[in-house]
Amino acid sequence: MRTCEHAFVTSQGNPHTRFARAINSRSVLLAEIALGELEHVQLEDALRLVYLYGETADPKYEPAARKYFARWVVEEKPSLEDIAATACSFVERIPR
Repeated sequence: MRTCEHAFVTSQGNPHTRFARAINSRSVLLAEIALGELEHVQLEDALRLVYLYGETADPKYEPAARKYFARWVVEEKPSLEDIAATACSFVERIPR
């Protein structure tokens, strides 16, 4: 008797596709779930989630912005001017 393996793919797509959809629909919960399924979160995707937190006035905004900022400085090694400008842009986005 032969067995046949068949990979099933859901209509939901891969985690990154679901993340992009969640960002577009402004769903924090779905974005977090999708990113949680990724093996590695790209820096750009982390920033998109930070922005979503800010846009939705989520209390996770400031901790996520700090975490992103630290990772960005280590990975990208930006200039001091870019560090200052980026820090200011995060402060300007703090939900009020």
